[in-house]
Amino acid sequence: MAYVRMIKKTNFDAAQNKAIIAQSDVITVFTDYELELLKKEVFARKKNGTLKHHQAAAFLLMLNTGLRTSEILGLLNSDIDLEKREMNIVCAVKEVKKRNSNKDVCGTELVVGGLKTAASKRTIPLNSAAIEMIRILRIERWFGEDSPLISNQRAHF
Repeated sequence: MAYVRMIKKTNFDAAQNKAIIAQSDVITVFTDYELELLKKEVFARKKNGTLKHHQAAAFLLMLNTGLRTSEILGLLNSDIDLEKREMNIVCAVKEVKKRNSNKDVCGTELVVGGLKTAASKRTIPLNSAAIEMIRILRIERWFGEDSPLISNQRAHF
């Protein structure tokens, strides 16, 4: 039994008709039409021709991979293997409180660190849409193999 993977208690209870899974746990599948509307909005342009949204392809990459915001922000280019069509999720970006010498909170900062749980560390297969979005993001900002896929103008998270 040591190697048997247990399911979440809420899922077990729901299967026994003893509990109702919260709406937030329900997976919504978009129709092809809804996906086209989203893609159109994500890549919408201003009157001057620039994109409305910075690094817009990140939204569709998240949609096609199931990545959380903290995970996509912690993703390095070296974590992605386009030939194998997969990405390794090994770290995430977290917002932590900064403290002064008196231990008073004096703001927050972003820190790259490990994932919340061991189960969060995983390899995700990439479909054609995800690969296309990665290529678009790399064209927009490429600072090298060990830089973040989603970065600011100085290659920082």
